Amino acid sequence: MNNDSLISFAEKISSVAFWVMCILAVFMPFALFGATPLYAFMLALLSVVALFLGYGVLLATFGIYNQLKMLNRHFNPQAFDWVKAT
Repeated sequence: MNNDSLISFAEKISSVAFWVMCILAVFMPFALFGATPLYAFMLALLSVVALFLGYGVLLATFGIYNQLKMLNRHFNPQAFDWVKAT
């Protein structure tokens, strides 16, 4: 599994998680506590912010990994002689 497929997989997972969390954040307070719509909206907003932060950390991690890989390829090219397709 190369890095592009990992990022693609992470994007799919985060997209599904985003919509599931939005739905849960809106309906769960009503089911559990009979909460007010304002509380449900604030919880949904908090969930969306948390998901975007988590997604940003995920992409930043892959970005740092790619930068280190490129630096290693630049300074140590013989280590990448076996990689012909990239």
